[in-house]
Amino acid sequence: MDAPPTAIRRAARASLWIALALAAWTAYLLMSDPAAKFAILILLFVAALLPAWLAFKVSQASRRQALTSLAVAVIAAAGLVAPFLIFHLFVPHYFKPEYRAAGIELVPAADFVAPWGSRMVALQIPARMVPDQPAHTLWVAETELTRSEYARLVGKPVEGDPQLPMTSLSREQLEAVLGAMNRAAAGRYRLPTLIEMRLYAGDWWINRYPKWLFRCQSSLAAVEAQPANGLGLRGTVDNAAELVSLQLAERTLYCVTQGGVEPFCGRERVDGGSRYKSVGLSACEDRNADRMWSQPGVGLRVVFSAS
Repeated sequence: MDAPPTAIRRAARASLWIALALAAWTAYLLMSDPAAKFAILILLFVAALLPAWLAFKVSQASRRQALTSLAVAVIAAAGLVAPFLIFHLFVPHYFKPEYRAAGIELVPAADFVAPWGSRMVALQIPARMVPDQPAHTLWVAETELTRSEYARLVGKPVEGDPQLPMTSLSREQLEAVLGAMNRAAAGRYRLPTLIEMRLYAGDWWINRYPKWLFRCQSSLAAVEAQPANGLGLRGTVDNAAELVSLQLAERTLYCVTQGGVEPFCGRERVDGGSRYKSVGLSACEDRNADRMWSQPGVGLRVVFSAS
């Protein structure tokens, strides 16, 4: 007999029980603990070692070298692939960023290109997702406004790399470029509100897993080089921090989201703990105007509404 079946059965039974325990613990973390990403990765790494251990048992029990080598190769290959397959199966959005708001639908037939070159992506927003608004269509720019697009709007030469996001705007420059967009528009181009930004911008892993597991970019990059989220929008949580508006009773207040470069990449905890990144704000002009206007890390993404 080439391989005593008892040894293989023992090894397989032990691997099965350990794998089941790991799977149950992983499922528990996924459902109950929003800070589970690092722990899950460790568990999957441990799970990858189990087939290697089984392969070792096979090699100990077998007397045929050729069959042993083949078995070890197959089991080891399965051990390398299985963790990624499991993670992709149970956490499908890990490898592909996803937007947070359920119920938003893409309307590709309604997409259009703005006069200055930005592609506007049509999103169908369900009723009551934005307070006091019925179901409606909102068009969101696929990328941040680039330097070349800004120059085309204001009639000035392009400064620097034309594909980088346009940053360092003053409040007056922002309102001037929005005015240029709306001169011949049938609807209204404007900054997104905080609520709208939260609907389309949130990458799934940032909202679901530890908010301190992030890395800042060393510098701004071309807008087209940014990965797209589940709605096809690029750089919503990376690259330049983006201006948004808050509609108050007496005035419009401008704020800045978190972005991919310092000092807008992550926030300090009030309790002094680790910095974290979230789909939220990093500064508002009523308290942190010096961190908003004329900042090289702050850009804008516009939205369009029909009314």
